[in-house]
Amino acid sequence: MTTNLEVIKNSGAMTTEQVELVKRQIAVAATNDELSMFIGICNKTQLDPFTKQIYCIKRGGKMSTQISIDGSRLVALRSGEYEGQVGPWWCGPDGEWKDIWLSPQAPVAAKVGVCRKNFREPLYAVARYAAYAQPSPFWQKMGDIMIAKVAESLALRKAFPMELSGLYTSEEMEQAGGEDPSASTQAKTESKTAALKDKLGAITPGTVAEAERGPAIIP
Repeated sequence: MTTNLEVIKNSGAMTTEQVELVKRQIAVAATNDELSMFIGICNKTQLDPFTKQIYCIKRGGKMSTQISIDGSRLVALRSGEYEGQVGPWWCGPDGEWKDIWLSPQAPVAAKVGVCRKNFREPLYAVARYAAYAQPSPFWQKMGDIMIAKVAESLALRKAFPMELSGLYTSEEMEQAGGEDPSASTQAKTESKTAALKDKLGAITPGTVAEAERGPAIIP
């Protein structure tokens, strides 16, 4: 009996070696069905997982497919209907839109318009910072760029719903929770240690270990 994975391998879109490489390096925790679905989406969108245009990411215990902003742009470009963008713009609490963000504070929102052939006007999308921002280094240091990426992703999907329906970027999906592929084990450990220090005050490494084990049970 032929499996879905064997069909994918024999489809010609990816070589058997490439499929095996995806399974080993990109979709490591995926089942054969999840791998088959991921590669099927790669073939349909013609996005390359080896150049990080498309990802297979585990969130909430389930595998999901995400694309990069470059992947979204490429799908739109290949449609033959894409005619560029206007923006981005950013605004603060005053609601005034600006084409450059110079404040050290993060903007309240970003806006991007995507142009498509035979459309009278660009299709605009607005992304609120509070709805998408995450406590990660990128969001903390480049909040204006990150929220502009979200606005662009929303606008591209709005302009090209058939091509991009159900495909979301990492910047859009971070707020959904689950495993964050960019978070390192070291960062998680440091965060945990910092939380313990805040809770217990000035403590020694030995005390941290004791705190992680939990309180002693006295008979």
